[in-house]
Amino acid sequence: MPDLRVFPSLTELQLSNNNFTGSIPVSISQLSELRVLDLSGNALEDSVPLSIGHLSKLQVLDLSNNSLEGLFSESHFSKLHKLKALDLSSNSLILDIASNWCPPFQLDSLCLVGCNVGPYFPKWLQTQRNLGRLYLTSANIRDKAPKWLGRDAQVRCIEREREALLRFKNGLIDEHGMLSSWQIDECCRWYGVVCSNTTGHVIALRLHRNDMFEHDQYLRGMIGSSLVELHHLNYLDLIGNDFGGIPIPEFIGSMKQLRHLNLYWCNFSGSIPSQLGNLTNLRSLDLSQNDFGEIPIPKFIGSMKHLQQLSLVYCHLSRTIPPQLGNLTNLRSLDLSMNDFGGIPIPEFIGSMKQLQQLSLMYCHFSATFLLS
Repeated sequence: MPDLRVFPSLTELQLSNNNFTGSIPVSISQLSELRVLDLSGNALEDSVPLSIGHLSKLQVLDLSNNSLEGLFSESHFSKLHKLKALDLSSNSLILDIASNWCPPFQLDSLCLVGCNVGPYFPKWLQTQRNLGRLYLTSANIRDKAPKWLGRDAQVRCIEREREALLRFKNGLIDEHGMLSSWQIDECCRWYGVVCSNTTGHVIALRLHRNDMFEHDQYLRGMIGSSLVELHHLNYLDLIGNDFGGIPIPEFIGSMKQLRHLNLYWCNFSGSIPSQLGNLTNLRSLDLSQNDFGEIPIPKFIGSMKHLQQLSLVYCHLSRTIPPQLGNLTNLRSLDLSMNDFGGIPIPEFIGSMKQLQQLSLMYCHFSATFLLS
C-alpha cells in the first residue's frame, strides 16, 4: 500500500478493487480524521494491526475480500465508538471475542461471511439495537439460532437500575443536553445506556464526549456512587467529560464485574486509587490524559491478570515502572507514551510479553535498550 501519512486530514479512503499487496500498515492510525476506510477487493495479507482501533471517528470499515488472517479481537475495536458498518467477509480471520463482550458501537450493518466466528452464536450481537443487515454465512457457527434473533424484543429496564441511573445523573452538570433523553420512562432507550436484550439489565454505560454536533457535548460534576447498584454493568466509558480535577472515585474499585473501564481525558487528578486493584476481571483499562501528579505506575495494576489492553498515555507518571506489570501476560496492547520516566532503561520484562501486538513508548525519556527474551 502507498504511504498515506502525507494525507493526515483524509476523511474518506476508498481503495477497493485494486491489486494492493502486503499488510495494512500500523501507521494507518495516524489518519485520525477518517470516517470511511474501504480496502476491500485487494490482496492484502497478514494480520490486521491493532492500531486500526484508534480511528475514533471511523464509521465505515470494509476489509472484505482480501487474504487477511489471524485474530481479530476486542482490542481492534477499542476506540471505534462511532462505527456503523463493518465488513470483514472473505478473509481467514478468527474473531477472538469474549461471549460477554459489550462493544463500544451500535452497528447498522455487519458482514462476517467466511470468517471463523463460531462455534457459538456471538452473544454480543444482542447489544446491537440498530442492526438491519447481518451476514454470517460460512462463519463456522454450529450453534442454534438464539430466540432473540429476528424479533424486536421489547425488554424493559429494571426499575431499581433506572433509579440508580437517575441518582447518578443528579450529581452531574449537563449544560449541553447530553442526557436530555433521560426523562422518558424506558431507561434502555436513554442515550449511552445499553441493556441486555434478554434480561433488561444495564450492561454498559457509554457517556463519552460527543463532538458530532456544532458544539461539543460533555458532562461535568461528580460521579455518583449509585453506579455500584448496576450489578451487571461490565462496560463503563466516560471519555472526554470534565470532572474538574477530582480524584478517580474509590468506589469504582468495588464494581468487580467491570471488564472495560475507560476514563480517558476526564480531567481527573491526584493519585490512582488502590481500590482499582480489585477490578481483576478487567480486559481493558484506559486512564490516559489525566494528571496524576508524577506518581509511579501503581503496583496493583500488575494484579489485573486478564488485561489485554492498558493505556496510560500522558498521565504525568514518572520514576519507575513496577516489575509487577510483568504479570500481565495477556496484554496485547500497551501504551505508556508521553510520560517522563527520567532516563531509566526500558524494563526487560516487556520483552517477555509474548501476546503483545502493539507497544507504544513514545516520548518517555527511556535510556539504553532492552533484550527480547
